[in-house]
Amino acid sequence: MVVAGVGAAAKFQPGDDEIRFSFRFEILRRADAGQPIQRGVCTLPDGRKLSLTVNDETGTSTPEGDVRVFAGLRSDPFYLAWNVGELKKLPNLLEHTNVLSMVVELDTRRVLDPAKGSLFGAIAETVPISKQRTLLGPPVLRLDWVGRPEQTNIRLNNPAMSGIDDVRDLWNQQTPFAMPKGLQPLFLQRLKDSLVTWDLLDGTADWTPEALAANANVFLDDFLLFDVAKPITDDSHLEIEKSTIGGGPYLTGGGRTVDASSIDISASPRRAADSKIWCHSAPCWPIWSDSLKRTSSIDRFLMRTTACRRFHWRGSAFSSACCGGNSCRYRPRMVPRSGMYARWLTCRAM
Repeated sequence: MVVAGVGAAAKFQPGDDEIRFSFRFEILRRADAGQPIQRGVCTLPDGRKLSLTVNDETGTSTPEGDVRVFAGLRSDPFYLAWNVGELKKLPNLLEHTNVLSMVVELDTRRVLDPAKGSLFGAIAETVPISKQRTLLGPPVLRLDWVGRPEQTNIRLNNPAMSGIDDVRDLWNQQTPFAMPKGLQPLFLQRLKDSLVTWDLLDGTADWTPEALAANANVFLDDFLLFDVAKPITDDSHLEIEKSTIGGGPYLTGGGRTVDASSIDISASPRRAADSKIWCHSAPCWPIWSDSLKRTSSIDRFLMRTTACRRFHWRGSAFSSACCGGNSCRYRPRMVPRSGMYARWLTCRAM
């Protein structure tokens, strides 16, 4: 990934190389003791396969020690206690929720090869295993995909807007990193209208048309940015986008830590240079951890029961990618089920 423009012309251009992890799960079976058990396979970018058992908290590692995976039940700490459209407080709508999650931990130095470029864009998607045409019509290419947090629910389907068509299904059918040019004007206009709506919630228009256009253009390319050569902190989420739109170099690795309040960061007005930037979006939620030489990220993930956020709607689920420092974690938010769907994580060098 490269920074192809700054300021009003801000743009991040992905390269052609992809680094992809794929999960696929078998149907539930009965173990010898009569308890249900589910197994799956994670296919690594180089074709290696890691077999795993759901809820095995030790996870499964490669013999080389460069990748470890986990899938299982975790408590869901996500806190949703406000009406987004009206900005009113509510009781926590997700209290006592848990979620089945998947984690991939990897050594970024060995798997991502940052010497060729340290800036990456990450997405995650849920795709049907069978893509054959049926009697009902053409195959469904994917159920959903996600780059930055809440792109579809907060901006494309802005609850503060009325009388709009829901374009999330159309958006989710598009190929990540390759939005068709014919649909770009539709989604770009929705992003601009949505940003205007958010800007006017306090009754004041703070953004210039140029600032609105710059934000919309950046978030039309929906992938979560992270730079493995720079520090990732609890406050670095979306700093890469903010600084680039502001016309200056970015100073952090972006991404998202376990403890980052991504919704607060995303929904809060920010200033980059002299223009306001509203950095809210929806792929992958990178969660950065320390080196594999320290307490590993999967162990920290399990001990702290920091699970994937569940946003199920219309039978599908969003996902998360987690990367950081010298280790990287991928947490798709999908309930493993009977082999109907596969979950993918794709990173592109930029």
